[in-house]
Amino acid sequence: MTVCATVRISMPARHIASEVTLLRERISISRSRRASVNANSAPAADNEDGFPLRGRKLKLLDISKMIEPKSDQQNFDDYLAGDRIVTISEVRKGNAEQPVELHLAEYPGRPYKPGKSMRRVLVAAWGADASKYVGRRLHLYGDPDVKFGGQSVGGIRIRAMSHIPGPARVNLTVTRGKREPFEVLPLASVEDAAEWLRAASSVPELQAAWGRVQQAGIVDPDLVALKDERKAALSGSN
Repeated sequence: MTVCATVRISMPARHIASEVTLLRERISISRSRRASVNANSAPAADNEDGFPLRGRKLKLLDISKMIEPKSDQQNFDDYLAGDRIVTISEVRKGNAEQPVELHLAEYPGRPYKPGKSMRRVLVAAWGADASKYVGRRLHLYGDPDVKFGGQSVGGIRIRAMSHIPGPARVNLTVTRGKREPFEVLPLASVEDAAEWLRAASSVPELQAAWGRVQQAGIVDPDLVALKDERKAALSGSN
C-alpha cells in the first residue's frame, strides 16, 4: 500500500506582501521605460522625398564640393554642378596624348587640357599662336555625349570665348566620315562690361547692367569703381 502525502510549504504573510510590492514596482518601472522610448521614437514629418526625418531638421548642405574629383586637371566630373567661366593664366606644352595645357587663374594646378576637337576650335577662333591666349577667357561646360572608343564618356567643351567679334563655327568630326558644325559664342570682355555700365542712363538701368556683368562672370576691380562712380553720378542727377 502506497501512501501519498502532500507537503505544503507555507510563507509568512509579511513575506508575501513584500514580494507583491516588489513585483508592482518592477511593472511600474517597465511601463515608464516603454512610454519614454515610444515618445522619443515618434516619427517626424516626412521630407520632400517621402523619407521620415528623425530628430532636428537638417540645414541646407551643399555637397557639390564633395563630389569634385581629386585630379591634376579639369575633368568632366568637375562640371556636373554647372558651367565655369575661366581665365587663362599660362599655356604650357603637354605630352603626346595631351599636347596643350591651359592653366587657369581660378584653378591653380588643375589646367584644362583640351581634346583635339576643342583644340581645333581654339585655333579657328584665336589663331595658332597660343602665347596670345594668356588673359583670355573661356566658358566651359560638361557634355555627357562626348565619345571615346565609341562609348559616351563625357567631356569638356567650349561654349563661349572672349576676343571674338561674333559667333564662330567650326566643322568637327562626329564619327568617321561625318562632320557637323560646332558653334561658340562671344564671351563679354571687361571692355564690353564697361560699355554696358557707361550706357546706363538711370539707377535701375545701371543695376540691370551690373547684373549682366555678374552673369557674364566678369570680375575686375576697375568695373566696381566704375559702377560706384556711375551710381553716384546718376543718383545726383535725379
